[in-house]
Amino acid sequence: MPYDLNGQWYPNLSPKQLEVYNDPRQHLLLSGPRVCGKTIVAVHKAIKHAWLYQNDRVGIFVKSTKVGRSGIWDDLNTYALPEWCEGLGDEGFRITTEPSVDGATRMHFVRIANRHGGESEIQLHSLHHDEDVVEKMRGTRFGALLWDELDNYDDPEVFNVSTMQLRQIGLPEDKHLWIATTNPAGDQDHWIYQKFWVDIADEKTELSYRKTFGVYEFKLSDNIYLKPETITKLKMVYKDTPDLYERYVNGLWVPDVNKTFFTHVFGSRHVKGDLKEGTGLAPTEGCIEVFVGWDMGDTNHAVVFLEHVVNSKGDYWAVIDEIVHIREDISVEQLTSEVMAKMDEIATLHKKALVFKHWSDRSAFDRYRSAADAKDHILVNRYSDGKIELIGAPKPKGSVEHRIQIVRRLLSQNRLYISAHCTRVIDAIKKLSRGKTKGEPIKRDGHIHPFDALSYALYGELIAEIEDSFHPRPTERFEAFALDN
Repeated sequence: MPYDLNGQWYPNLSPKQLEVYNDPRQHLLLSGPRVCGKTIVAVHKAIKHAWLYQNDRVGIFVKSTKVGRSGIWDDLNTYALPEWCEGLGDEGFRITTEPSVDGATRMHFVRIANRHGGESEIQLHSLHHDEDVVEKMRGTRFGALLWDELDNYDDPEVFNVSTMQLRQIGLPEDKHLWIATTNPAGDQDHWIYQKFWVDIADEKTELSYRKTFGVYEFKLSDNIYLKPETITKLKMVYKDTPDLYERYVNGLWVPDVNKTFFTHVFGSRHVKGDLKEGTGLAPTEGCIEVFVGWDMGDTNHAVVFLEHVVNSKGDYWAVIDEIVHIREDISVEQLTSEVMAKMDEIATLHKKALVFKHWSDRSAFDRYRSAADAKDHILVNRYSDGKIELIGAPKPKGSVEHRIQIVRRLLSQNRLYISAHCTRVIDAIKKLSRGKTKGEPIKRDGHIHPFDALSYALYGELIAEIEDSFHPRPTERFEAFALDN
């Protein structure tokens, strides 16, 4: 059994893993390819925390309990904990409650003795949807949190919310632990890379906070226990997908071209203007009508403003403005007021009378607000003094796939352009990705709402073209934007 210079036992770990194991910083990210040893050391780090601190509560978070049970939870209970029992059994380490399931909450947990003579608990939790993180973690307290496969989450709120739940009573602030494992989740624009590399290197970030972060970039060679045949198998699995090979074999942050819907059809040519210079799209000289797409919810709202430009050579759609609120308590009245102000702003800029046509999800006609005793579409009409009348976008079977198809079709034909200042729509087009199941065709994160608002208006106006798209015929690519501009 391994012992350090002070005679203290430690688990069987590689040199890179030992660096992580002994790192005292509060926020640790372990990034690298598959099978490089990230998960095992993260599990040992969680056990170490539970052993060191009195009445500790350690939460392990996974995307789904089913996957977690056969993955990290199995690593914990069948591999790591037995090693600790053997290594520190003489010092009192033992499992006091075998792996169990709480009858009321269905939460998996295991309890161990800690070095203070008390008992600590390690729990397994699931977070299926990023947007549920506040509801999931509200009111909780943890001494340590371990996020397995953080790349499953596309919303930085997963970190922002969970780190604030490190508030175990009696445990000093600097003794709490937030640790996560991740495969590279995309390119350097991804929130994980921005949070742990870019923000922490930024001198504007308070130094004392920056010092609580540590990033470990693993390579396959860091796993000294990895067999050559496993490495060969890994390389063969991803040999035909260059981007995944770079991420899962080489551990590099590169764009994930297989995950997003519009990677192969969306590019810089579709963004017009410069955000820093304040330039972008506005209604064209001949504009007489602006189309508005609405996606309303309880805390997530998006409204997108478009013009359909028809010229001598063809037509294109221009996204000229947006209003997006994600996880904000914005009332229907407040949202309507913002839309009215934006309509006035666009009309003033255009210096001509404009007609606004408003498309919405059908839920605006179904969702009832008990406090106002009315449905959303009635409230919007009421708060706009009758100036806004929502039209329900068609919602036949397969309409989600149809809306994805029409946006892809418009992009591929260079018939959809976005003003540079519409950053939420641009992000949605860049990052909108598939859900995990057949019942979830689009991943339910913050990007779905701007996409829905955009595509409701397009779908409502282009239903005939969508139906026609199921009968492919040769189409002509053209730079519509340049024709009359």
